[in-house]
Amino acid sequence: MSINSNIFVQLNHLLNILLLVFVHCLSAQPPREPSIFRSVIDEIPRAITFSYPNKYWATYNTKTGRLSKFWQGDIDFRGEVYTAEKVVQPTAKGNVFLEQLNSPSPFYFKSKEWETLDFQWHGHISTTTKKSIKYILKTPSGSEAILEEIPTLDTSANAFIRSFKVLKNTISEEIAIDINLFFMPQERAFSTNSTFDVEEKTQKIIKGKTYYFISGKLLLSKQTTTTISHTFIK
Repeated sequence: MSINSNIFVQLNHLLNILLLVFVHCLSAQPPREPSIFRSVIDEIPRAITFSYPNKYWATYNTKTGRLSKFWQGDIDFRGEVYTAEKVVQPTAKGNVFLEQLNSPSPFYFKSKEWETLDFQWHGHISTTTKKSIKYILKTPSGSEAILEEIPTLDTSANAFIRSFKVLKNTISEEIAIDINLFFMPQERAFSTNSTFDVEEKTQKIIKGKTYYFISGKLLLSKQTTTTISHTFIK
């Protein structure tokens, strides 16, 4: 075999290897606009992320059930699974509206006072008609409830909507969840069909614009779907 032929074979072999690596990276990377997927995000392992139109994203911590981040922008899909890089992991990029990366579980039941419910992740559902996440909530005595949440975004009104439905329940006490309303144009730019006990209000002026932030406990109905919606501005 001549030297030129040997070089050609080696180059052809190298190109085949590069092609396989390229195909692997494409197959490993999630679609740029997935409806719901699970991955590491900002060092949160096995997080659940919803994507919405206009590049809005919402990430949930599957260890606590808390909405840990809501932002507009993108995700830098880097890491061993996506780009064969072993040091880096996927990170959120863009305009952050809410960030609670290390906050505890937001679920409570009311005995004499509000007490924390034990939280267990119960999976997610992704069909053509519904994208939802499910939790198991337990009291120290062993009573439990299975809760489903459907988070949606109304882009026409810039409204983030969270809907909760108790699927099964043996907890006799009231159940509630911590809710954070962010970047609202007015203090009352939210609505709910349940009781929302406001615990903290904050007003901030950023670049000449006034924003309102409210946190509190939303009482979850055991009979009907509980919904809370709020308008936010960029």
